[in-house]
Amino acid sequence: MNAYKFLRPGAVGPFSGVRWLPGEWVEAEALSACERRHLPLWIWEELWEVELGGVVVSRAHKLRAPRARLGRQIEAWTPTSAKAFARACAWRAALHASGSLRDAGFGDAAETFAGGGDLQAVRRLTSELWDELPHAVRRPIGMASDGASDALDTIASDDPYEVVRGAAVVAYTAAMTAQHIGGSDAHDAERAHQADWLAAELGLV
Repeated sequence: MNAYKFLRPGAVGPFSGVRWLPGEWVEAEALSACERRHLPLWIWEELWEVELGGVVVSRAHKLRAPRARLGRQIEAWTPTSAKAFARACAWRAALHASGSLRDAGFGDAAETFAGGGDLQAVRRLTSELWDELPHAVRRPIGMASDGASDALDTIASDDPYEVVRGAAVVAYTAAMTAQHIGGSDAHDAERAHQADWLAAELGLV
């Protein structure tokens, strides 16, 4: 099984504060990593392949094992790719919300939300149309607009921490917009799409 681990700069555990040394086994009661499909849930500045030893247990969105060691760092995961991921997720949120606009009779705005073009246009249209929108439509449209705003802030940032934090937030927004429209299955499908995007962009197996 291919496993991965996001870490802070210098291969430091984001919660434990422990610095990992590539190639050296670490032993603890329960070390964590994740499968490729759960990468969008654990984003930090560095991404590593990790080898797990002993009995590996899958719990919720984690893999737990008593032994682990870092393999190669995924060099393709950078602030630039994190910004691209944030942009892609913002457009996924807008795409999910576009159907609600279309159903409410705002066909031109729906085309903009589904078009994958200018995120500023998503924010602008949300502001312009807000008072006209039925209350049932406002939540997904507002979520998509928030996703666009967060993505734009992420893209503009020069702080690697703010970039990955923003990417994680926009990915969450896209998943929750999908859930609002289509329920838990739509949420899970959106998270799977995000994982596939990361795998393709980063060259993961």
